[in-house]
Amino acid sequence: MENINLSYLRPLKAKKLQNTYESSLIEKQSLNADVYSNATILPLKKHHTEHLLFGYAGVLDSDGYYVSESAIEGVVESGYQSQCEKTIDKKVVYCGYLVNHWGHFLVEAVARLWYFLENDETIDNYVFVIDCEEEREIKGNYKEFFELPGVWDKLEIINQPQKYREVVVPELGYERTKHFSEQFKNIFKTVGDNIVADGTWNRYDRVFFTRSHLKKANQFEIGNDFVDSFFENNDYKILAPEEITLSQMIFYLRNSNVCAMVSGTLHHNVLFGNDGQDIIIIEKQPFTIDHTVGINIAKHLGVIYIDANLSIYPVDFGAGPFILAPTKCFKRFVDDYSYRMPNESYLSERYLKKAFKKYIKKYVGYYGYQWVVKEAYYSNIDYIYEAYMESWNVYNKFLTLKKPFKFSHLFCSVYYKGFIKRLIGFLVKR
Repeated sequence: MENINLSYLRPLKAKKLQNTYESSLIEKQSLNADVYSNATILPLKKHHTEHLLFGYAGVLDSDGYYVSESAIEGVVESGYQSQCEKTIDKKVVYCGYLVNHWGHFLVEAVARLWYFLENDETIDNYVFVIDCEEEREIKGNYKEFFELPGVWDKLEIINQPQKYREVVVPELGYERTKHFSEQFKNIFKTVGDNIVADGTWNRYDRVFFTRSHLKKANQFEIGNDFVDSFFENNDYKILAPEEITLSQMIFYLRNSNVCAMVSGTLHHNVLFGNDGQDIIIIEKQPFTIDHTVGINIAKHLGVIYIDANLSIYPVDFGAGPFILAPTKCFKRFVDDYSYRMPNESYLSERYLKKAFKKYIKKYVGYYGYQWVVKEAYYSNIDYIYEAYMESWNVYNKFLTLKKPFKFSHLFCSVYYKGFIKRLIGFLVKR
């Protein structure tokens, strides 16, 4: 905990996160890899629920029983019936579901790839599964990730059940809230060690990984431009990871002293960075992400968390909408570290009103008028309320209909009635 600074989080959230750091994640000194003869690898059958992120996939042994070691709890679990008559004469490694989401890819899809670094010459292929009947071309940073350590030519991607002579099922090198290992970290070290730096790439002492160039992020993360302005004013190099190659991203990350980002799966990229590196996380919601804690512990990172969010209603963890804004915690960080504030336009009432209007529009458009309640929120209600109270102090006039914030409100009688009542009250006092 000595390298984790929680001073710029709201108090209840800081206490919860401190407990999480003190109670979670052990380091495994060695990992196992079990071998199954005449085993079947199952592609993903989607089955998304509140308790299962992706669906059914994994390995069946020769008797048709599900190999529990092939699951990732809460992510990919359980098998299904399969009729594979033909056995492919290969010894392969089951690597898991090749999720097409970069953040999940880094912490889940490649968590068994440590076995490649064991240099087992008896292995014919490293097998990833995708959705049943899905066709997908592996390209961009995903392809580069596999090319850099040399595993690309041995990859096999399947979308139908396949039975193999032997299937190796490596233990997960990292599992959320449970354990990490040096073998898992070595995957990213090996990828990074194999990049070839271009002579035109510059080193920057401070880098900020922005999400403002992503169309969907700009729609649901209101205020990415505010965060960009803040870091730009403090001499950070603003980088959009999706617009550069993986090699470039790793180069900039490894050669920086401080790396900053908005909370979310973008943070997972620090796995490619240096152990002990300093990072800043701008928190966009009342909750914290378990993977963030695990990665920070595994990498021994020096971390400053900053609550720079206004939260009105509970929202889906990954979907939002979120409002990024200059909160009390944010302003304290600026003062304590002698940072410069973002441009004046982001400190104005106009900016806060604009953010609120966009938030309400996106919330209603995504959820209708329902209140978003998930089982995972039950233990977090204190942090939701804590964030709401600061947001209430900013937006209570809009929330109580004392002040219009949409053009259509000019035609609503409630605002005229409110104005008349306030006017009468003013005249009576006089």
